[in-house]
Amino acid sequence: MRKLYKKAILLILLLVCICFCGGIINRAYGDIELNGVYEQELFIRELVGGYIQKGDALDSWINRLARNENCYVGIKDGELVGTWDNGSYSYGALCYKRGTFIMFVRKFNLLPEATDDEIMNQIGDVRFQKQLTRLVMEDSWNNWSHWYNNTKHVIGYPPK
Repeated sequence: MRKLYKKAILLILLLVCICFCGGIINRAYGDIELNGVYEQELFIRELVGGYIQKGDALDSWINRLARNENCYVGIKDGELVGTWDNGSYSYGALCYKRGTFIMFVRKFNLLPEATDDEIMNQIGDVRFQKQLTRLVMEDSWNNWSHWYNNTKHVIGYPPK
């Protein structure tokens, strides 16, 4: 009976640790809290309707891509920090570089009056990155090359 209690306590401790670590991981890789993010998030949800998955093959590919990319995004000494990759930082679930993220947000007119810094406030938002990635892929199938290594060597090409 005593062994059963020990196992139950260990199981409870394990579950608490998993929940605690899950919160830390979501904090590091998920939605990031930056100045003004809540006001912009409301605006973005109205603009793009939030990211509602269509459940199609492209959504499946984007989800696999996000699971395999998954760069860090956070703040250190008041500055945005990501994962160092090929000479510059990559940010968020889909590992966007600063220039690429800003370029596509502007191309699809997602935040028409936002400054570059305000656009960067959205880089840690997984839903926003997935919505942007869907627009990027719908714009041109060849845009898979922005995620070259993962596409070529891990998850395969997106659906046409």
